[in-house]
Amino acid sequence: MQTGALAASKELGNPLAEANALAELGLSHRLAGALDDAAITLRQAVERYEALDEPRGVAQALNGLGVVLDASRRRSAAKEHLERALHEFRCLGDRLGEANALHDLGVAERFAGNVDQADRLLGDALALYRAVDNSLGEAHALTSLAAVQVRRGQLRSAAETLRHARATYRELGNRLGEANTLNELGNLLRLEGEYQPSAELFEQALGLNGELGNRRGEGNAHAGLGRCARDRATELAGMGQHADAARLVDQAVVSLRAGLAILEIIGVPEAATVTAELADLARRQTGHAGSDTG
Repeated sequence: MQTGALAASKELGNPLAEANALAELGLSHRLAGALDDAAITLRQAVERYEALDEPRGVAQALNGLGVVLDASRRRSAAKEHLERALHEFRCLGDRLGEANALHDLGVAERFAGNVDQADRLLGDALALYRAVDNSLGEAHALTSLAAVQVRRGQLRSAAETLRHARATYRELGNRLGEANTLNELGNLLRLEGEYQPSAELFEQALGLNGELGNRRGEGNAHAGLGRCARDRATELAGMGQHADAARLVDQAVVSLRAGLAILEIIGVPEAATVTAELADLARRQTGHAGSDTG
């Protein structure tokens, strides 16, 4: 649909409609996990908006581009674009846009390992979302703050924050937000050693992401199930239950491979992590087979 809108705007010679269509197409590419295509399209949108002297369009496209670059692990460029977007929104007096930029910049700082800076930016974003009465933004900020709490080792606080975020998404009927939160909460419970509740959340996330066509979330849910099985296998092996542990390792491999197949297709960075995890499990399986024959 967005490609059709872009073609139509070009044919009609409407440069603003063309810029808007490029921005929409960039968002569509981003949601589909096509990050390189998203970056190219959003850069074109920024250029069109700048040529038209449309500062709001510039700010929004810059912010979207920063998010895409961060997802591609191009941290320095991402931060540069997000800071530019934040400046533009502040100049416009756009408080919601400012909150969005603060949030996305906070997420970028978290991924860069700057936990204190991320905490400050996300806290500012949360306060601003509440000030403008934007519940969706509040849910996003809570989800991101939970990730910072996990980095600080505050797992119980993070779980409570995620449950609050999930409840808000459900109240809003935002199924994509809920699906992403299910994956995050599942991972958190896994880190706490609550493998069965964690697996149940990943199963819910898998079903909901599948319904929504959110391939990235679906791939991460498969990977989450694999990690649950892997971690439980490690626990059982430590208790001397090697047969059950070996069965769970096999189960983990199946789930991780299912996740990798999706994540590789859409070309997202998580694929590299899953590849490394599968290589580690292959070594464990080889070692176990060797001990059996020995």
